[in-house]
Amino acid sequence: MSKAVKLFHQHKNKLYLMKISSLQVIVSFFTNILILRSIGLGGDLDVFYIGMSVFSFLYTSINWSISSILPPYLIDNRGNGKEGALFVTVSIMVIPIALLVGLTMPLWLKYLYVNYLDTVEYSKILMVQSILIGAYVVDGFILVYTAMLQEKNKYITFNMSMLTASIVGLIFVWFTLDTLGVYAAAANQLLMKLTILSIMSYMFLPHVIKTIAFDKEQLNHIYHRTKYILMGSLYYRTDELAERYIASYLTGGFVSLLSFVQRVYGAIITVLNSAIGLPAVTVFGNLIAEKKYKECRQVLLQYIFYLVIINSLLFTVVILFGEWFFLSIMKDGLTVELNSIVYTVILCLFSGVFTRTITQVSHSLLLALNKGSIATAYDSSAFTINLILKITLTIHYGINGLLMAMILSVLITDGAKMFLAFRELRKLD
Repeated sequence: MSKAVKLFHQHKNKLYLMKISSLQVIVSFFTNILILRSIGLGGDLDVFYIGMSVFSFLYTSINWSISSILPPYLIDNRGNGKEGALFVTVSIMVIPIALLVGLTMPLWLKYLYVNYLDTVEYSKILMVQSILIGAYVVDGFILVYTAMLQEKNKYITFNMSMLTASIVGLIFVWFTLDTLGVYAAAANQLLMKLTILSIMSYMFLPHVIKTIAFDKEQLNHIYHRTKYILMGSLYYRTDELAERYIASYLTGGFVSLLSFVQRVYGAIITVLNSAIGLPAVTVFGNLIAEKKYKECRQVLLQYIFYLVIINSLLFTVVILFGEWFFLSIMKDGLTVELNSIVYTVILCLFSGVFTRTITQVSHSLLLALNKGSIATAYDSSAFTINLILKITLTIHYGINGLLMAMILSVLITDGAKMFLAFRELRKLD
């Protein structure tokens, strides 16, 4: 196949990925609107979003740490039938953590939800959090399937399964929100993970069963490659959880407002990462395997250039229409104080869209270079600085202080990741 034909197919695949991811974002957006309008800004929705931050902490600290190792491992062991054993290895690493977190809930729930114990039933908090921990477990089972798709460069299949899950979730909340309320919102997360697992099991389970085994050597390899990333992640991935906890001490409903805007922006980040960031792992991995280090730099700069243009256009749209858009969605549930800060919130939080999409590409390069542990060390150091900023600025300036600290945090964290990526490339040159 000629280089021109390869480039054509790569461009075509990126367009497919962008379309599929965009549809997924639209579906997820309507789902979040339904949840917001049905439950309303306040205690129940705040509890849901704090519960989601616990899920996010487990998902990003544990599962992401493991998933960063799996695609390179499968690429190195291509054709060796390691997939079934990898399923066992990941289960051994994920399930005990979920059991520990679940069994200790009575010890930590009362501290995390301290500002809601008088307004929301404890049993409701416990149930919502339990459902979301279950979603984390199912996501752990999906990790190997996802790595198998990444190894085969089948990102369209991966994104189609996520789109299907989002549609199933939308239908579910449409019919259950009025009767189940916040329980439906939590169960939706579990249902979507189960849908993805079912689709991928249909595709890969026969092969996984054929190669199922306990591979002690593999377990040791994955554990030792993951442990340094994991130890750092368990520290700095508490970032979102810390934000929600700090925000819960501010005005009522602010956690819901902050979380909803971040989820809308998170959907945009998901689209760009699915189309550009995640496939970059395979692109960089192949270039590094062929020792084409200069081309890695060129590809990285191209990714950054395109993302700066896309994000600049998106930010222009937010400036012009963002306030009208969010107010039209949330106007029925906004207090006077929340109404006055909506525009400030949406402008400040967009900094995360701008930097996180670019950082995902840098992170993909670092993973391909097997520098995940160094990246984790940088993230841990940045988190310490960021946490001090958030606490200090919130104490002195309230909501505006927290928003300013969040902007500074993404600039510090993502700037450090970018510096590290270029530094590692210079070493190779």
